[in-house]
Amino acid sequence: MPSRPGLINNPVFPVGIEIPGPDKLTNRTNLETVTILMQFPDNRADTIQRSPARFDSMLYSSGSYNNQSYRQGSLNDYYLENSYGNYHVQGVIAGNRWFMSSHNYSEYYDGNYMLSTGDDLARDNVQQVD
Repeated sequence: MPSRPGLINNPVFPVGIEIPGPDKLTNRTNLETVTILMQFPDNRADTIQRSPARFDSMLYSSGSYNNQSYRQGSLNDYYLENSYGNYHVQGVIAGNRWFMSSHNYSEYYDGNYMLSTGDDLARDNVQQVD
């Protein structure tokens, strides 16, 4: 089946990303992040099976994640492998706990991967943690 017309020759990008920005990772060896675990009154997380420690291991561990081999490891392992050991992802889980959003998930969900509401969600999350 042929691809949708215009998909390959004329890709559609959200406004503002059609021109690549500067490479801000030049001469950098570490990416430092903070992860906010957020659940919603109408969409609660399984905080037992998905503990903050599990996310910390999934994102920031080095060499093993859930006792898996290196190639099935963490986000940090992925970047280490693909940068030939030159780039690390480091960070923390904010508060080492799950936070409860002051709004329902349904208020943020826009049917388009939260492209139009993600900034509101991020702003609300950071304000709550701060």
